[in-house]
Amino acid sequence: MEDAEISTAIGHSRQEKREDLGLLISDLHTMLIVDDNQEIIDYIKHIFKNKFKIYEANNGNVGLSIAQKFMPDIIISDVNMDGLNGIELCRSIKNNSTLNHIPVILLTANPELASELAGIEVGAYDYVSKPFDKEVFIAKINGVIKDRKDLQNYFYKEITLKADSLKISEQDSLFLQKCITIIEDNLTGTEFNVKILAHGLSMSHPSLYKKIKQASGMSISGFVRFIRLRKAAELLINTSLNINEVSIRVGLNDLKYFREQFQKQFKLTPSEFMKQHRKTFQKHHNLNYSTSVGV
Repeated sequence: MEDAEISTAIGHSRQEKREDLGLLISDLHTMLIVDDNQEIIDYIKHIFKNKFKIYEANNGNVGLSIAQKFMPDIIISDVNMDGLNGIELCRSIKNNSTLNHIPVILLTANPELASELAGIEVGAYDYVSKPFDKEVFIAKINGVIKDRKDLQNYFYKEITLKADSLKISEQDSLFLQKCITIIEDNLTGTEFNVKILAHGLSMSHPSLYKKIKQASGMSISGFVRFIRLRKAAELLINTSLNINEVSIRVGLNDLKYFREQFQKQFKLTPSEFMKQHRKTFQKHHNLNYSTSVGV
């Protein structure tokens, strides 16, 4: 019965399948609305139809299945539903390592303190009382999208060794760090690929693609290359390795390709980057590094 409901909720047309496939390579945000009141679903869809690809479910069980299948950018769920209610749905999302990065906004017609605290305790991003003010609700959703962009800015700035005051969730931080660790442990491995990364994270390839896209704004291949270049930047700053040695250390053995990708990413050639940042690093830490760079 649940499969039939999911089929009804997401449709079977070839056009929809093409659209869903297109989401993998587009920047269109996705939203899942879970509510047993169709009028509420239709109202929220009307508000956000031009900015989001929207999925819908009329109960928490179907909502969880759709979340697992499509990994939306945001989930909006009513609290009071038969079966899996909004609090339980949020708990299930936050206890799932594949889904726990997804922000969940809970809706309720009875905003009692106990319910609000329960929502916060299970990791809800925010809590909205029904009936809600349209502009306030839009502002909350825009806040979610801004936080996603902040995460991507954090990822870039952290990885390019720039100090930054942005704060991200513990789940996002742990996920990014685990990805970085696995990739850096396999920098010189000629057989390293997406399957190895997905296996190390206990995730499917599609789930990993979606989560990395949401966290970094990049494809998996772009993400892996970025980690390699990030490590190269570190080595250029705080070791005496020359550029050729660094390129080999990070698994980008084609020196010409390494230079092109490094400049594309950091807006400086490896030699320019090293001259600019290694001197600053040495001065700051009072370290003596070799000035031979082997350009």
